[in-house]
Amino acid sequence: LSQTGDYTLQISDFQSNDTGSYEFSFDRFNDPINSTDITFGSTLSGDIDFQTELSFYKFEADAGDELALQLHGESAVNPNVQIFDVNGNLVASAGRSNFDDHRRADLTTTLGYSGAYTLQITDHWINETGCYNFSLNRFNNPLNTIDVEFGDNFVGETEFSSEYDVY
Repeated sequence: LSQTGDYTLQISDFQSNDTGSYEFSFDRFNDPINSTDITFGSTLSGDIDFQTELSFYKFEADAGDELALQLHGESAVNPNVQIFDVNGNLVASAGRSNFDDHRRADLTTTLGYSGAYTLQITDHWINETGCYNFSLNRFNNPLNTIDVEFGDNFVGETEFSSEYDVY
């Protein structure tokens, strides 16, 4: 919005021919209320408790960071993710993949400036609720790496289906 002040929100049926209950979420993309601060190297889980819920996460990045995000929906959630810059402009987005389970969204992008970014997670069709988990890292200078040498053998374990182990 270009000016500070009071605004009116009008809600109606799409074709103005039906009645019934509805739900909506209302927030801003630049500095959303109730967002969770995260960092590269994070793996988190969350819930979509009602169909139109918007879940927000904020992180800091440097210009040229090559973002790698993997998002998995559990139960019926078909994940959708969008990344916004500090001014609320859409930087990148990814919806559910065409994998067999349709509950995965992968996003890679190179970020254009240093500063704050907002990540928004929703159900792709805005008609399901449930749990999701995601991992956020970067290809350049990834965090939480494990050093390896030729000839090493490893056994690992992931806690979430979206988790990255980086060697």
